[in-house]
Order: sequence, then structure tokens, then C-alpha cells
Amino acid sequence: MITLEAGTKRIDVQLNPKLAILYGVVMDAYTENTIPGAQITVNEHSTTSNFRGEYRIEGLEYKGYGVTVSKTNYEIATFNVSIVDRLQEFNIILTPITVLYGKVTDIETGEPIVGVGVDYETPLGHVVYQTDINGNYEYALEPGTYIFVFRHSEYETVRQEVKLAGMVERNISMRRIFYPVVTVHGIVRDIETQVSIPDVLVQMNGLSTNTNYEGYYVFLNNPAGNYTITFSHPDYEIVERSLALGAQEVLEQHISMMPIVITKVLLSGRIMNIEGDPIPWSDVFIYPGVEAGNYPAEKWKIRVKADGQGYYQADVSAFGIGAYYITVGAISPPRYEIGQQWATLNYGENVVDFYLKLFQ
Repeated sequence: MITLEAGTKRIDVQLNPKLAILYGVVMDAYTENTIPGAQITVNEHSTTSNFRGEYRIEGLEYKGYGVTVSKTNYEIATFNVSIVDRLQEFNIILTPITVLYGKVTDIETGEPIVGVGVDYETPLGHVVYQTDINGNYEYALEPGTYIFVFRHSEYETVRQEVKLAGMVERNISMRRIFYPVVTVHGIVRDIETQVSIPDVLVQMNGLSTNTNYEGYYVFLNNPAGNYTITFSHPDYEIVERSLALGAQEVLEQHISMMPIVITKVLLSGRIMNIEGDPIPWSDVFIYPGVEAGNYPAEKWKIRVKADGQGYYQADVSAFGIGAYYITVGAISPPRYEIGQQWATLNYGENVVDFYLKLFQ
């Protein structure tokens, strides 16, 4: 403390020539705006930039120092500074951590939209992220101007041009797309008789139903789009149609199906003993054109052999439909009586089983 009295008195104050002051301004690398609140640390000395971005650190020796500068939303910066003047000016440039963030919500309800694809174009292609369960998204990018695209299958696409420098919040509202739904229905009929056909299997893009006893089918609430509808029935040829569902609310699709003309005459069955056990490897002799109660006047026309389980099958289409005489002889022991049957064969599959008695 210095006490001053009346009169004149000289006071000499000697400053320490080894101590200096480091000062300057902290600025944004892209906007060149000053940055208040930056933490500047030089060894054990530390200060914070004021509201004008200015800082001042006193009591430094004339030598080299490491300077560390940090600020929220900016990259931490380190510098080497040599103190050579008593008042050493050193301005600091900080690079912002550039982040685009925000929330995507439904424009009508305000509810967050989960799974919105947020992408932007780069020289290497598109980079895509998705909103989380709260509708939030966040991108860390280099500063610059970007076109961001927000996509969701149930909403209209939104495109936004954003200039990024530092932390940029961009909340997005998306409008739901209300696709029209279409009912497809109709009646399936026989093309020749125009009689409705029940139990037709109708399939359309993974959906399936059967016509009812009136030949009617229906598919409700189908989104607009392209479909393939298929009609199938064991007695009819398959029918397939392409449908384009659009603005119409109801589409009638009546179908006529062509009956399958069966030209094959097939004979099959099984050779068994009277207990129902199979008799393997039996010989089956087939005589066409022999009416019931009569016996053939000539040699058999077709001979087939049953398999190890007693099953046999023969294609007699060459002789057509009508009366047949069929005999079976079991060749493996024990010995069985010869089996014989008269049958009237029609188009398609005809089943004639034999039950043989043991030879007495």
C-alpha cells in the first residue's frame, strides 16, 4: 500500500520484464463470428472468452507455450505459441462440429414417425439413416450446403436444402399418403353351360379364397397397384388375369372356365388277400370289349405286374371306354385262386381292387 501526503514525492515502480500478456479473439472458422464462452488454457493459466469473444491471459514468461481451446459444439483446438512481446496477440480460429438434427412428425397428429429414411447425396452416392423410436435423427457432416430427402412408404417425400455450419436444427412434418383401396369380386362360371362353379381356388398376390356355392368370390380393401389373379379347379383349365387397381372402388371380374376334356382311360388298383394284406408281384391280364358275364374269345391285350405292395396301373386309352374283363394270377406262394372281374371303364382314373382267396 502507498500512502500519499502533502507535497511532491517520487515513487519508482519496477515491473517484472519477464512477464507478458497473451490476448486475442476467438472466432468461428466459417462464419468468422466471435465466439464467447470459449475456454483457453495455457499451462496452469486459464480464462474464458467474453461476450465479444475476447480473452486475456497475464503473467506469462517469454517462452513457448501450448494453448488448448475448447467450446461446446466445436472441435478442441491445440496451438503452440511463442511469447516474444510483452503484449502478445494471438487470435484463435475454431472449427465447428457441424451437426444437422431434428425430429420428424406426422403433420396431422404431431406424432413422431419411426423409420423415416433421411439421406443426402455425396460424390460417392447416397448416405441413409433412419429416425429412431422418437422420430429423431442426427447427422455429423462437413460444413456446406446439402439437399436432404426424407422418405417413408406411408408418407409424401420431403426435400430440404440445408446450409450447415455448426449445430442446425431442422424439424420435419410429413403428410400421410392415403392410398385408395379396391374391392375385387365376381362370379366364376362354366364357359359352356354358364353354370356357376363352387370351390374354385382364387389367388391374388399372396391372398387366397374359394368360390362359394354360387361361384362367388371377393377380395376386400386391396391397395392400388398391379395384381395377378389366378383361378384353378381340378376339373377346369387354369385361368390367369392381370389387374391394375387404381381409382375405382370396386372392380368386377367375372370369369369363365373351360372344362378339362379327359381323354385318358386309366385302370389301377391293389391285389390283396381276403384279410386285406397286399399280394406282391401278381400278374394282371386285361381284355377290352368283354361284356359282363362273358369270357374273352381271344388272348389278353394288356398285361401288367403289380409292385411289391400289390399296386398295379395300366393305361388302356388305346381301347377306349367301355366293358373290360380283368383277371389276376398270384405267382408267389402261398397259392391263390385266380381273381376275375368285369368292369365298365370311363375316362379318367378307374379303380378295380382284387381280394384273392387261398387255393384249396
